[in-house]
Amino acid sequence: MKNMKRLLSVVITVTMIAGYLVGCNNGAKTTLDSKKSETSKTSGENVTSGSGKEIVCSGEVHFAFWGDMLVEYYESMVSEFNKLYPDVKVYIENSTPSEYWTKLEAATTGGSAADVFRINGPNIVKYVKAGMIEPLDEYIKRDGVNLKDYPEGMVNLYNLNGIQYGIPCDYDTIAVWYNKSLFDKAGVGYPKDGWSWDEFVNTAKALTKSDGSVYGVNADPANQTGYYNTIFEAGGYVISDDKKSSGYDKPETKAGVQLWIDLLEAGVSPALSSFAETKADAQFYSGRLAMYFGGSWKAGYIKTSDIADDVDVVSLPSVGGNLKSVIHGCANVVNANSENKEAAWAWAKFLTDKEAQDALGKTGKLIPCCKGSADLWVQSNPKMNLQIFMKEADNNSVAYPVSEKTSEWNDLETTYMTKIFNKEVTVEEGCNELAKKMNEVLATED
Repeated sequence: MKNMKRLLSVVITVTMIAGYLVGCNNGAKTTLDSKKSETSKTSGENVTSGSGKEIVCSGEVHFAFWGDMLVEYYESMVSEFNKLYPDVKVYIENSTPSEYWTKLEAATTGGSAADVFRINGPNIVKYVKAGMIEPLDEYIKRDGVNLKDYPEGMVNLYNLNGIQYGIPCDYDTIAVWYNKSLFDKAGVGYPKDGWSWDEFVNTAKALTKSDGSVYGVNADPANQTGYYNTIFEAGGYVISDDKKSSGYDKPETKAGVQLWIDLLEAGVSPALSSFAETKADAQFYSGRLAMYFGGSWKAGYIKTSDIADDVDVVSLPSVGGNLKSVIHGCANVVNANSENKEAAWAWAKFLTDKEAQDALGKTGKLIPCCKGSADLWVQSNPKMNLQIFMKEADNNSVAYPVSEKTSEWNDLETTYMTKIFNKEVTVEEGCNELAKKMNEVLATED
């Protein structure tokens, strides 16, 4: 893919028009409106930027991402993109979530990474420090991108040392999905937003069947969708604000983890070995779990599942009146070593423009980041209480904890939380050892 000759069929330069400068946009404002799109195909025009710099907008752009549920959306966006940029060929390259990061690391090491690739919080620092991600400040300023149109927390996630490396395209928070049919069969009233942890536990107990056919909830060692939330609700933290120390040896953090062990001991969740065989979401879809701690991104999967008509969602239960939901989001970034950066930037920017974000919202699969587009995500399935995810984002969210070597201490979390949830060690022992190991990793960061 790299080091190959690019066919540059059209050379275009860009000028500032009414305060709106669109790099590599054929002199027309980005739009998915069909009528406006017809006027955007002005590739024969020659215009210049204020600096007189000639901007090349043709050739190939390879785009790497993960998740089957986004394939159809991205394919449709390529079609719309080509109405505006007919001389840019976009190749979409999908991987499973488990394969994506292995492939990306191998590709970046070998110099063959895609021109644009999807990135998340745990990996942004790593790839920026490796020199793999193009700084976007000049592009953003030149093209008049208003970062205030996107959630501040998500913008900041992709800003390192005052430099913007990505514009967030989607975000997610965590809530509790529940199967109304199982509630009805158990004679249990549906939960309401703002419920307490005690109310949640009592509900889980009332839904659990003694024969093991139905459990109240999933108590598996998942960080963002599980124990991170209760750690923050209990007043603890995962990593200090200065990224120099772990919070796992703090009493409040341990209390947040202990809540999940209490669920296992209360028998309202399948054993950890059960989740190793069948993941929690699959158990929820099959009707074995009455409630499921899960992210907003599950909406798209649930919408097409066999239990779609039976599912709704409610806020996370608060701990001591403190409700916190971990917020995270992704961005599409430009490869710093791309041979076609202008076209790569045009594609990355296109996916965060209002029209493309509206299209994402209408799919009902992910919450778009662009202001106003998230409402379309809620409207995609009006039978569900999807607005709770946005309310949590606005009022009760805590950023997903990250540092330079997040992936390394995430691995440590998996190791020690598995031991804790398997009851091989106590919460006290496991968290103290995890904090010690995590601090050793953090000490090696710049």
